[in-house]
Amino acid sequence: VGAKVTIHRAGDVIPEIVSVAKPKQGWRMPAKCPVCGGEVVREEPYIAHRCINPFCGAQRLERLRHFAAVVDIEGLGYSTLTQLIDRKMAEDPSDLFRLRKEQVIELDGFADKSAQNLVDRIAASKKPALGRFLSALGIPQVGEATAEMLAGEFGSIEKLRGASEEDLQRVEGVGPNMAREVFMYFDGHGGELVSKILKAGVAPEAAEPVGEGPLTGKTFVFTGTMETMGRPDAEALVRKLGGKTASNAS
Repeated sequence: VGAKVTIHRAGDVIPEIVSVAKPKQGWRMPAKCPVCGGEVVREEPYIAHRCINPFCGAQRLERLRHFAAVVDIEGLGYSTLTQLIDRKMAEDPSDLFRLRKEQVIELDGFADKSAQNLVDRIAASKKPALGRFLSALGIPQVGEATAEMLAGEFGSIEKLRGASEEDLQRVEGVGPNMAREVFMYFDGHGGELVSKILKAGVAPEAAEPVGEGPLTGKTFVFTGTMETMGRPDAEALVRKLGGKTASNAS
């Protein structure tokens, strides 16, 4: 923060830092979260520092926003989610699926029709693909591509929740650290959250087993827009043919 850096265009799209031209002197990582006052730590072997208060308001908002975006619930932006949190209508994703029109209509910016539309869109998202559901949970270290791999290997949320660390490490691309993160997530608070979401009527669709196909051994990255299909459909087609998908080229 405050340093001057040299950047270039990575892949002709995204700015990437090449070097630090003039470092900022005297800056220290905050020891307390600026939102909730919780302790900020760096947990080995990771580089990022984060607030470890599970009840941090900023984290709660971002978890809800991330979940809503990944399972494709339109109309649940920061403003609406902030109101839901402030009015104690939503503390975790399971609460979204229990919202009634009578509650939504109380929020600023909603009338009868718009409230019903939001409730309908939430109901329409109750059967996400398993990979998308796993990605929406925000499991540490599990991005979109890893979520799809886990979905393909285990097939159902029940089998994944019952997997041991050893089972998880057998999945290609899942190392000891990631396996432990996934296991600890389902063994702790994350497992309780998943149970609440399922009890709210969400039923992730089982994934087809990963198999051999004409695209086996190849990895695809989709960016921008396509004329004949959306990115999720294109990625699903690649996986069906045995290929892998990733969010960026490496």
